[in-house]
Amino acid sequence: MFLELPPDFRPKNLIDLRLPYSKIQRIWEDVKDTPGLKWVDLCHSSQLLDLSALPTAENLQSLNLEGCTALKELPLEIQNMKSLVFMNLRGCTGRESLPKINLISLKTLILMATQT
Repeated sequence: MFLELPPDFRPKNLIDLRLPYSKIQRIWEDVKDTPGLKWVDLCHSSQLLDLSALPTAENLQSLNLEGCTALKELPLEIQNMKSLVFMNLRGCTGRESLPKINLISLKTLILMATQT
């Protein structure tokens, strides 16, 4: 079991990251260059605590966090994701608030069964 992807992981050419039902607590520790990352699926990763390294993915189009019950907050820098069209926060019962963000491309936001 690993709590994050290895420090030497180089996602520069990564397009699709799918880790559903994983036990990770964060994707990676340091900020990584992710210019091609378009889809992230961490659904039901119930121990996910930290997304702070993800907002550098400015070309991200889809973010699925359904059932990430330990996730308390989204980083304010998520507003840098100008291409994000889909975000699923269904069942994120640990989330305490949603930051004031201006996601200009967002078409679908799912918040069912979440704390507000």
